[in-house]
Amino acid sequence: MAPPPPPLAASTPLLHGEFGSYPARGPRFALTLTSQALHIQRLRPKPEARPRGGLVPLAEVSGCCTLRSRSP
Repeated sequence: MAPPPPPLAASTPLLHGEFGSYPARGPRFALTLTSQALHIQRLRPKPEARPRGGLVPLAEVSGCCTLRSRSP
């Protein structure tokens, strides 16, 4: 039996993606999921000079859902 993999660091990204609203001219955000939190960064209209609370601890998340875009 193989030994278990080493634990991931709290800041190691598990998933990352860019998301936005429809129409495409609306705001866009970069979301990064780690084992501890969801990191949110606004990309457009322009990144904030001082990010405001773009960190959601996973202990506070009960579920999520997103729709897939029709574009590639």
